[in-house]
Amino acid sequence: MGRGFFAGDTDYKHQSLKDMRSDLKDWVISIKSHRKSLKKKIKELEGTVQWKEKMPQDFEVIVEKSMALFETAIEELRNISKEVKKEVREDHITRLNKLGVTADEMSKRY
Repeated sequence: MGRGFFAGDTDYKHQSLKDMRSDLKDWVISIKSHRKSLKKKIKELEGTVQWKEKMPQDFEVIVEKSMALFETAIEELRNISKEVKKEVREDHITRLNKLGVTADEMSKRY
């Protein structure tokens, strides 16, 4: 089932648990891809003068926090995907919402 481009954009009222699990798995794949791209780009930049001498420290911190959020999101999405095989609980919604809010806050910092 198609999901919205932005977190919180998808209306799940008419989707099955299978559809929801599929979306969660797709998000894991997407996040892994972004994580891999970011790691590659960081590796390329770390050897440059711009990174060593001109990169603001707060940018380096946000990059580190992004990597940590990627790891957290992957773990949470995998766990929730396993847990929603039979039911969606309130804590699933809370946990997913927290990830979305944190991602949105980080996006604004960028």
